Amino acid sequence: MKHLDRLNHSSQKYEDVRLTLLYDSMAHVRGLKTGWGFSCLVEVGETTLLFDTGGDGNILLSNMKKLGVNPKAVQIVLLSHNRAGHIGGLAEFLQINPQVSVYIPESFPKRIIESIEKSGIEPMHAAHFHEIKPSLFTLGTFTGFFREQALAINSSMGTILVTGCAHHGVIPILQKAKEALPGKPIYLALGGFHFYGLSDSEKLIVFEAFKMLKVQKVAPCHCCEEACRLRFKKVYGHNYIEMGVGKVIRIDSTDELIKNNKQGVYHDGFGH
Repeated sequence: MKHLDRLNHSSQKYEDVRLTLLYDSMAHVRGLKTGWGFSCLVEVGETTLLFDTGGDGNILLSNMKKLGVNPKAVQIVLLSHNRAGHIGGLAEFLQINPQVSVYIPESFPKRIIESIEKSGIEPMHAAHFHEIKPSLFTLGTFTGFFREQALAINSSMGTILVTGCAHHGVIPILQKAKEALPGKPIYLALGGFHFYGLSDSEKLIVFEAFKMLKVQKVAPCHCCEEACRLRFKKVYGHNYIEMGVGKVIRIDSTDELIKNNKQGVYHDGFGH
């Protein structure tokens, strides 16, 4: 297994960013399948990364097909943590595309590692903050009940965070992003923020942390239950992004805006 220990922070050139939600319990575009789990397609410049693979490979691949996403165009698969809703579609995906690089958190279960290796892939062991590709970073492994990693994207608007579940808490992820990419505002946090089991006072602490760390926009999904989403919507207003399968978020590297916005697309231009 390969280890990613070295910080490789290249000089940054901003690229267009496109985030497409492929797997969630709610749909944003009619005709797409839902299920318990999470998967997000991340396109930055010429790099295409699949963050998690949902809980069911058939659902994942069906949604990809309906959205016009070619599985063979994916270059990198990043798995947030070892739970069925996040790795359940991996085997079916690798059957179609065994040419990808796979990034896993530190101390992933041996049986999962072996299943990846059977596809002819040597998984990358992401223990620490590391630049995967220009503008794409793993924040390294967060320890807790699950060992979990999150993705940071350096965009023209600031740092974009993609989280799987944040079982250990979303606050350490936000803090790590601020520390690892200093001077960059957190423009968007997208994914699961794991509010299950938190008391009202603990939830309040999370909301205060988002405010204190000046997270500009939020797109909660997956393990953020309806009450969690409604609370974020109330707090963030027009800076809250409603998520569901098929939702696309675009952040341009320039100030050029799209004139004809398609269904399901949330678009931001520079300074917008």
